Amino acid sequence: MKKIIKIIVIIVAIIAVLLLAKNIIAKITIENGVRFTTGLPLKVGYFNISFRDSLIDIEKMELFNPSGYPDKTMLNMPKIYVDFEVGPLLKGKVHLTDIKIHMKEFVVVKNKDGKINLDKLKPVGAIQKKKTPKKEADKKAEKKESKPIKLQIDNLSFRIDKVIYKDYSKGEEPYIKEFNINLNEKYENIDNLNLVISLLVSKALMKTSIASLSGFDVKGLQSSVSDGLKVSQEAAIKAAKQAQEEAARQTQEAADQIADKTAEMADVTQEKAKSLWGGLKEKTASLVKKD
Repeated sequence: MKKIIKIIVIIVAIIAVLLLAKNIIAKITIENGVRFTTGLPLKVGYFNISFRDSLIDIEKMELFNPSGYPDKTMLNMPKIYVDFEVGPLLKGKVHLTDIKIHMKEFVVVKNKDGKINLDKLKPVGAIQKKKTPKKEADKKAEKKESKPIKLQIDNLSFRIDKVIYKDYSKGEEPYIKEFNINLNEKYENIDNLNLVISLLVSKALMKTSIASLSGFDVKGLQSSVSDGLKVSQEAAIKAAKQAQEEAARQTQEAADQIADKTAEMADVTQEKAKSLWGGLKEKTASLVKKD
Protein backbone atom coordinates (compact mmCIF):
# COMPACT_ATOMS: atom_id res chain seq x y z
CA MET A 1 0.00 0.00 0.00
CA LYS A 2 2.85 2.36 0.88
CA LYS A 3 4.45 1.70 -2.52
CA ILE A 4 1.20 2.56 -4.31
CA ILE A 5 0.88 5.82 -2.35
CA LYS A 6 4.51 6.66 -3.16
CA ILE A 7 3.93 6.03 -6.87
CA ILE A 8 0.80 8.24 -6.82
CA VAL A 9 2.74 11.05 -5.09
CA ILE A 10 5.52 10.81 -7.70
CA ILE A 11 3.00 10.93 -10.58
CA VAL A 12 1.26 13.97 -9.07
CA ALA A 13 4.63 15.69 -8.60
CA ILE A 14 5.61 15.00 -12.23
CA ILE A 15 2.29 16.38 -13.49
CA ALA A 16 2.71 19.50 -11.30
CA VAL A 17 6.22 20.06 -12.65
CA LEU A 18 5.02 19.67 -16.25
CA LEU A 19 2.17 22.13 -15.69
CA LEU A 20 4.55 24.62 -14.10
CA ALA A 21 7.07 24.17 -16.91
CA LYS A 22 4.29 24.78 -19.45
CA ASN A 23 3.57 28.21 -17.97
CA ILE A 24 7.25 29.09 -17.59
CA ILE A 25 7.98 28.19 -21.21
CA ALA A 26 4.92 30.11 -22.43
CA LYS A 27 5.89 33.12 -20.26
CA ILE A 28 9.42 33.19 -21.72
CA THR A 29 7.97 32.84 -25.23
CA ILE A 30 5.65 35.82 -24.66
CA GLU A 31 8.46 37.97 -23.25
CA ASN A 32 10.78 37.13 -26.15
CA GLY A 33 7.99 37.54 -28.71
CA VAL A 34 7.05 41.00 -27.47
CA ARG A 35 10.74 41.99 -27.31
CA PHE A 36 11.10 40.90 -30.94
CA THR A 37 7.96 42.77 -32.01
CA THR A 38 8.50 45.98 -30.04
CA GLY A 39 12.30 46.03 -29.75
CA LEU A 40 11.95 46.65 -26.01
CA PRO A 41 12.34 44.41 -22.94
CA LEU A 42 9.24 43.05 -21.24
CA LYS A 43 8.57 41.62 -17.79
CA VAL A 44 5.56 39.47 -16.87
CA GLY A 45 4.73 39.09 -13.17
CA TYR A 46 2.13 36.32 -13.47
CA PHE A 47 1.28 34.09 -16.42
CA ASN A 48 -1.15 31.21 -16.77
CA ILE A 49 -2.27 29.39 -19.89
CA SER A 50 -5.11 26.86 -19.91
CA PHE A 51 -5.60 24.74 -23.02
CA ARG A 52 -8.66 23.15 -21.45
CA ASP A 53 -10.39 26.52 -21.10
CA SER A 54 -8.48 28.01 -24.08
CA LEU A 55 -7.47 31.17 -22.22
CA ILE A 56 -4.37 33.09 -21.18
CA ASP A 57 -4.26 35.16 -18.01
CA ILE A 58 -1.44 37.71 -17.62
CA GLU A 59 -0.87 40.05 -14.69
CA LYS A 60 1.70 42.76 -13.85
CA MET A 61 3.13 43.19 -17.34
CA GLU A 62 5.65 45.99 -17.86
CA LEU A 63 7.25 47.19 -21.09
CA PHE A 64 10.54 48.90 -20.29
CA ASN A 65 12.24 51.89 -21.88
CA PRO A 66 15.50 51.40 -23.80
CA SER A 67 18.79 52.62 -22.33
CA GLY A 68 19.27 56.40 -22.33
CA TYR A 69 15.94 57.17 -20.66
CA PRO A 70 15.72 57.98 -16.92
CA ASP A 71 12.37 56.26 -16.36
CA LYS A 72 12.34 52.47 -16.24
CA THR A 73 8.80 51.72 -17.40
CA MET A 74 7.01 52.81 -20.57
CA LEU A 75 3.81 50.75 -20.22
CA ASN A 76 2.29 49.39 -17.03
CA MET A 77 -0.41 46.78 -17.72
CA PRO A 78 -1.88 45.15 -14.59
CA LYS A 79 -4.13 42.75 -16.50
CA ILE A 80 -4.36 41.12 -19.92
CA TYR A 81 -6.91 38.44 -20.76
CA VAL A 82 -6.76 36.39 -23.94
CA ASP A 83 -9.26 33.81 -25.19
CA PHE A 84 -7.95 31.66 -28.06
CA GLU A 85 -8.86 28.69 -30.23
CA VAL A 86 -6.76 25.54 -29.77
CA GLY A 87 -7.53 23.99 -33.17
CA PRO A 88 -5.74 26.58 -35.35
CA LEU A 89 -2.61 26.32 -33.14
CA LEU A 90 -2.20 22.72 -34.30
CA LYS A 91 -2.06 24.06 -37.87
CA GLY A 92 0.48 26.76 -37.03
CA LYS A 93 -2.11 29.57 -36.95
CA VAL A 94 -2.92 32.02 -34.13
CA HIS A 95 -6.62 32.80 -33.73
CA LEU A 96 -7.53 34.93 -30.70
CA THR A 97 -11.26 35.33 -30.19
CA ASP A 98 -10.91 37.96 -27.43
CA ILE A 99 -8.17 40.20 -26.02
CA LYS A 100 -8.84 42.48 -23.06
CA ILE A 101 -6.07 44.88 -21.99
CA HIS A 102 -5.93 47.13 -18.94
CA MET A 103 -3.18 49.73 -19.20
CA LYS A 104 -2.77 51.62 -15.94
CA GLU A 105 -0.02 54.01 -17.05
CA PHE A 106 1.57 54.93 -20.35
CA VAL A 107 4.69 57.08 -19.91
CA VAL A 108 6.00 59.15 -22.82
CA VAL A 109 9.54 60.41 -22.18
CA LYS A 110 11.75 62.93 -23.96
CA ASN A 111 15.33 62.46 -22.75
CA LYS A 112 18.04 65.12 -22.31
CA ASP A 113 19.05 64.70 -25.97
CA GLY A 114 15.52 65.51 -27.12
CA LYS A 115 14.74 61.95 -28.24
CA ILE A 116 11.31 60.44 -27.53
CA ASN A 117 10.98 56.88 -26.21
CA LEU A 118 8.06 56.21 -28.59
CA ASP A 119 10.47 56.32 -31.54
CA LYS A 120 12.22 53.28 -30.04
CA LEU A 121 9.01 51.30 -30.14
CA LYS A 122 9.45 49.31 -33.36
CA PRO A 123 5.97 49.56 -34.94
CA VAL A 124 5.65 53.26 -34.05
CA GLY A 125 9.24 54.13 -34.93
CA ALA A 126 8.86 52.50 -38.35
CA ILE A 127 5.87 54.74 -39.11
CA GLN A 128 7.75 57.87 -38.01
CA LYS A 129 10.69 57.00 -40.29
CA LYS A 130 8.42 56.94 -43.33
CA LYS A 131 8.26 60.76 -43.17
CA THR A 132 11.90 61.11 -44.26
CA PRO A 133 13.46 59.93 -47.56
CA LYS A 134 15.10 56.53 -47.19
CA LYS A 135 18.80 56.08 -47.71
CA GLU A 136 20.10 53.01 -49.51
CA ALA A 137 21.43 51.58 -46.24
CA ASP A 138 18.02 52.05 -44.61
CA LYS A 139 16.32 50.23 -47.50
CA LYS A 140 18.69 47.28 -47.15
CA ALA A 141 18.14 47.16 -43.39
CA GLU A 142 14.36 47.29 -43.92
CA LYS A 143 14.51 44.30 -46.27
CA LYS A 144 16.30 42.28 -43.59
CA GLU A 145 13.60 43.00 -41.01
CA SER A 146 11.14 40.16 -40.43
CA LYS A 147 7.52 40.61 -41.33
CA PRO A 148 5.12 41.40 -38.46
CA ILE A 149 3.57 38.44 -36.68
CA LYS A 150 0.35 37.49 -38.43
CA LEU A 151 -2.67 36.46 -36.44
CA GLN A 152 -6.43 36.82 -36.27
CA ILE A 153 -8.03 38.80 -33.43
CA ASP A 154 -11.83 38.75 -33.48
CA ASN A 155 -12.43 41.19 -30.62
CA LEU A 156 -9.99 43.64 -29.02
CA SER A 157 -10.93 45.85 -26.07
CA PHE A 158 -8.63 48.00 -24.00
CA ARG A 159 -8.79 50.42 -21.09
CA ILE A 160 -6.15 53.13 -20.55
CA ASP A 161 -6.28 54.99 -17.24
CA LYS A 162 -3.45 57.52 -17.35
CA VAL A 163 -0.88 58.95 -19.78
CA ILE A 164 2.16 60.75 -18.36
CA TYR A 165 4.57 63.02 -20.26
CA LYS A 166 8.08 63.69 -18.94
CA ASP A 167 10.50 66.08 -20.63
CA TYR A 168 14.16 65.96 -19.48
CA SER A 169 15.47 68.08 -22.35
CA LYS A 170 15.16 71.41 -20.51
CA GLY A 171 17.10 70.67 -17.33
CA GLU A 172 17.79 68.14 -14.60
CA GLU A 173 14.28 68.39 -13.19
CA PRO A 174 11.81 67.09 -15.81
CA TYR A 175 8.69 68.89 -16.92
CA ILE A 176 5.84 66.51 -16.02
CA LYS A 177 2.23 66.57 -17.17
CA GLU A 178 -0.38 63.91 -16.40
CA PHE A 179 -3.54 63.09 -18.35
CA ASN A 180 -6.27 60.98 -16.71
CA ILE A 181 -7.93 59.89 -19.93
CA ASN A 182 -9.93 56.84 -18.68
CA LEU A 183 -10.23 55.56 -22.23
CA ASN A 184 -12.28 52.48 -23.21
CA GLU A 185 -12.19 51.28 -26.81
CA LYS A 186 -13.34 48.19 -28.73
CA TYR A 187 -12.30 46.91 -32.16
CA GLU A 188 -12.95 43.87 -34.33
CA ASN A 189 -11.04 41.83 -36.89
CA ILE A 190 -7.38 42.77 -36.45
CA ASP A 191 -4.73 40.64 -38.14
CA ASN A 192 -1.49 42.31 -37.11
CA LEU A 193 0.21 42.58 -33.72
CA ASN A 194 2.04 45.74 -34.82
CA LEU A 195 -1.35 47.31 -35.50
CA VAL A 196 -2.47 46.53 -31.93
CA ILE A 197 0.58 48.35 -30.51
CA SER A 198 0.19 51.34 -32.83
CA LEU A 199 -3.53 51.49 -32.06
CA LEU A 200 -2.90 51.62 -28.30
CA VAL A 201 -0.35 54.42 -28.68
CA SER A 202 -2.44 56.37 -31.17
CA LYS A 203 -5.66 56.28 -29.14
CA ALA A 204 -3.83 57.16 -25.91
CA LEU A 205 -2.11 60.21 -27.42
CA MET A 206 -5.29 61.48 -29.08
CA LYS A 207 -6.68 62.30 -25.63
CA THR A 208 -3.64 64.38 -24.64
CA SER A 209 -1.59 67.37 -25.78
CA ILE A 210 1.62 65.30 -25.89
CA ALA A 211 1.93 65.64 -29.67
CA SER A 212 2.24 69.42 -29.44
CA LEU A 213 4.41 69.28 -26.29
CA SER A 214 6.91 66.75 -27.65
CA GLY A 215 6.75 67.30 -31.40
CA PHE A 216 5.71 63.69 -31.96
CA ASP A 217 3.83 63.11 -35.24
CA VAL A 218 0.63 61.62 -33.87
CA LYS A 219 -1.34 62.46 -37.04
CA GLY A 220 0.94 60.27 -39.15
CA LEU A 221 0.50 57.46 -36.65
CA GLN A 222 -3.29 57.89 -36.66
CA SER A 223 -3.35 57.81 -40.46
CA SER A 224 -1.29 54.62 -40.53
CA VAL A 225 -3.55 53.01 -37.92
CA SER A 226 -6.68 53.96 -39.90
CA ASP A 227 -5.18 52.42 -43.04
CA GLY A 228 -4.22 49.30 -41.09
CA LEU A 229 -7.69 48.90 -39.64
CA LYS A 230 -9.21 49.31 -43.11
CA VAL A 231 -6.91 46.61 -44.53
CA SER A 232 -7.76 44.30 -41.61
CA GLN A 233 -11.50 44.84 -42.12
CA GLU A 234 -11.22 44.16 -45.84
CA ALA A 235 -9.18 41.02 -45.15
CA ALA A 236 -11.78 39.86 -42.61
CA ILE A 237 -14.63 40.43 -45.09
CA LYS A 238 -12.68 38.56 -47.78
CA ALA A 239 -11.93 35.67 -45.39
CA ALA A 240 -15.58 35.49 -44.31
CA LYS A 241 -16.70 35.46 -47.94
CA GLN A 242 -14.21 32.70 -48.79
CA ALA A 243 -15.34 30.70 -45.76
CA GLN A 244 -18.98 31.15 -46.81
CA GLU A 245 -18.20 30.09 -50.37
CA GLU A 246 -16.24 27.08 -49.11
CA ALA A 247 -19.11 26.09 -46.80
CA ALA A 248 -21.57 26.46 -49.69
CA ARG A 249 -19.30 24.36 -51.93
CA GLN A 250 -19.01 21.63 -49.31
CA THR A 251 -22.78 21.71 -48.74
CA GLN A 252 -23.37 21.41 -52.49
CA GLU A 253 -20.89 18.54 -52.74
CA ALA A 254 -22.63 16.77 -49.87
CA ALA A 255 -26.03 17.36 -51.51
CA ASP A 256 -24.70 16.04 -54.84
CA GLN A 257 -23.30 12.96 -53.11
CA ILE A 258 -26.63 12.34 -51.39
CA ALA A 259 -28.45 12.81 -54.70
CA ASP A 260 -26.07 10.43 -56.49
CA LYS A 261 -26.42 7.87 -53.71
CA THR A 262 -30.22 8.24 -53.76
CA ALA A 263 -30.28 7.79 -57.53
CA GLU A 264 -27.98 4.77 -57.25
CA MET A 265 -30.22 3.25 -54.60
CA ALA A 266 -33.28 4.02 -56.72
CA ASP A 267 -31.66 2.26 -59.69
CA VAL A 268 -30.81 -0.75 -57.54
CA THR A 269 -34.35 -0.81 -56.11
CA GLN A 270 -35.81 -0.56 -59.60
CA GLU A 271 -33.66 -3.43 -60.84
CA LYS A 272 -34.64 -5.55 -57.86
CA ALA A 273 -38.30 -4.72 -58.43
CA LYS A 274 -37.99 -5.73 -62.10
CA SER A 275 -36.23 -8.93 -61.11
CA LEU A 276 -38.90 -9.77 -58.53
CA TRP A 277 -41.71 -8.90 -60.97
CA GLY A 278 -40.13 -11.02 -63.68
CA GLY A 279 -39.72 -13.93 -61.29
CA LEU A 280 -43.31 -13.55 -60.13
CA LYS A 281 -44.57 -13.55 -63.74
CA GLU A 282 -42.61 -16.68 -64.52
CA LYS A 283 -43.91 -18.38 -61.40
CA THR A 284 -47.49 -17.39 -62.22
CA ALA A 285 -47.14 -18.62 -65.81
CA SER A 286 -45.76 -21.90 -64.58
CA LEU A 287 -48.66 -22.40 -62.21
CA VAL A 288 -51.16 -21.57 -64.97
CA LYS A 289 -49.63 -24.21 -67.25
CA LYS A 290 -49.80 -26.86 -64.52
CA ASP A 291 -53.50 -26.14 -64.04
